[in-house]
Amino acid sequence: MRVYSFYTPTHKVLVDEWFLPSVKDDFEVVLEQYGQECASGEFMDQGWNECMVRKVDLIIRGVAENPEKLFIHSDVDIQFFRPVKDILLRLMKNKDMLIQRESPWGTVCPGFVIMRGNEKNGSLWEEVRLRLVEDKEGKNDQDILNEILCKNNLLRSRIYRKLKVKDKTRYPNAFGLRWGYLPMSFFSPGAGTGRRWIPGSAFDIPEDIALHHANWTVGVQNKISQLRYVKEKVLRKQS
Repeated sequence: MRVYSFYTPTHKVLVDEWFLPSVKDDFEVVLEQYGQECASGEFMDQGWNECMVRKVDLIIRGVAENPEKLFIHSDVDIQFFRPVKDILLRLMKNKDMLIQRESPWGTVCPGFVIMRGNEKNGSLWEEVRLRLVEDKEGKNDQDILNEILCKNNLLRSRIYRKLKVKDKTRYPNAFGLRWGYLPMSFFSPGAGTGRRWIPGSAFDIPEDIALHHANWTVGVQNKISQLRYVKEKVLRKQS
């Protein structure tokens, strides 16, 4: 199974010291380095969305390169604590996509997502890219994905009109996409708290944690602090 990831120079430390060393499965990691379009590398600073267009392009490439096969897109601010491939294969039996839960109120986070290389996913991510490029309201790829998946947003999808979907009310998204949330063991702290994390503050970690996505915090150093905090807590429990 392929895992597609990308990084910019500001995030190389996450790749080298956290993401790649923690992988426990025999994944084929497709890792791309992009230029530093966002000078700070911080969420929604100038150039951030230009970088997110590249991320969406990588996902679209993944769909094209894995026809009817499963593949993963993963951010690099992620660390694994046990093998996940067999878990994902079981969970994806009747799904087109599984994605991390972003918050207690059910929004999604494309920081770690497994999907099938099929027309539904291709059309979904083409729509995300289209809206991201045309956006005038300061929305990012995650905002747009939530608009599509978490709201009954059929009429706003221009690509949807091209699809041959007979029952337009069968699914709560414009693409007939069978999707769901990854379990909480695919952990992001904001999924439980819905609060921004600052170094020094505490949060609970699932007993069966499989991976940790260091989000709901801003800046590479804060991400490293969160990665270290979670790793230390998990190792203490294991010992």
